[in-house]
Amino acid sequence: MKKIAVISNIQSNLYALEKFLEYISDQPMEHIFNLGNFFDSDLFCCEIFDIISSDSRFINILGEKERKMLKVLDKNEENELEDDEKKKVLKMIDVLGEERVNILKKFPEKLEIECDHKKIFAGADTTDTRCVDYGCSEKKIAIMLLEEEVIDRNDLFSYDYILYGYHGLSEMEYFLEPLHKDRETCYISPGNLYMQHRGKIQFTIIELSQWNDIIQQNNIAMENSKIIHAIKNHNQDAYHELRKYGELNYVSKMEGNLNIHCCISEPFKIHSQYKEQYIELWRMLIDFCEKKCVRYYTSNLVNGDPELGSQEWDWTQEEREKVKVDFIDKDGNFAWHEMGVLDKNGEILFASCEFGEVYWLNGLDKKQMREIIDYLNSLPNSRKMIFYRLE
Repeated sequence: MKKIAVISNIQSNLYALEKFLEYISDQPMEHIFNLGNFFDSDLFCCEIFDIISSDSRFINILGEKERKMLKVLDKNEENELEDDEKKKVLKMIDVLGEERVNILKKFPEKLEIECDHKKIFAGADTTDTRCVDYGCSEKKIAIMLLEEEVIDRNDLFSYDYILYGYHGLSEMEYFLEPLHKDRETCYISPGNLYMQHRGKIQFTIIELSQWNDIIQQNNIAMENSKIIHAIKNHNQDAYHELRKYGELNYVSKMEGNLNIHCCISEPFKIHSQYKEQYIELWRMLIDFCEKKCVRYYTSNLVNGDPELGSQEWDWTQEEREKVKVDFIDKDGNFAWHEMGVLDKNGEILFASCEFGEVYWLNGLDKKQMREIIDYLNSLPNSRKMIFYRLE
């Protein structure tokens, strides 16, 4: 009997890759199918590449992110990357260096292999959200394999296993050939190795045998503080990388514009678990800006209806009470779709939109930023109530 392992989406998490290799260290592994998306940034990209390219057990398949890298290098290929994403890709290419990139170019986008008399196809990689359709798995497979011309329809049941790296999805399903019902194929997505699910790495181990294969979908606990610390040290503007690990409240520099989101929609409704704390937060934010306020505006221009209008008033005591105290009705309906307070130069100091679900504080200096961040972090249930970032 032979064993194979299936991983996907390392996403620059060297610690997760090392944890996986430690887990299988006492198991003789014939192959490790690595289904793409090795890197998410230039963090650890050389270390990860050297492991997966030097270990003869690894069968490496290009994922979406690697294909983007190679498209950027190929001047004959069109790419639709935004400037920030292209800059990030070029940085990864530069850090990897020419020798590693030349090896990367030799990795296939798909391949088939036979192992212990089992025919295996590897290489279906997609982020098409239509694939998350648990009610109709055949449709998902059709989108992922047939629409993308990854595999011919006639070959669907010629394999014992089809391995694919759908981002965020750990699953295993058997499909019976519908006409003669004499063959079945097992489809496996191993999930994300990089710990998308907080504190767990995901991968699959298959023990091949003549009769009944043993398939183990693994979710192994792992502390994620090391990778979070490494990301923060490596890149001061790593908000999007940190979000993958549930690290939502991260401010890289203590000045600028702060964006605050309520985690719960309709935060002031009666059914809202944290209604009273959201009310306290609203009043604190208004008080924070009040000394510099001269005027304020409100708008209920929803869905482009001009009849609902936008208005502006002086910041009088009466208007201040309306904004601070009478901003919700008895049912918890927020008074405005959007509102903001202005300084004497007409600059927006504070704004709220989406009926009180999103807030901006603009032009904060270091002292103000520290005061606000300390307050937000001190809120009971802060992580469940709000998340924030620099804009």
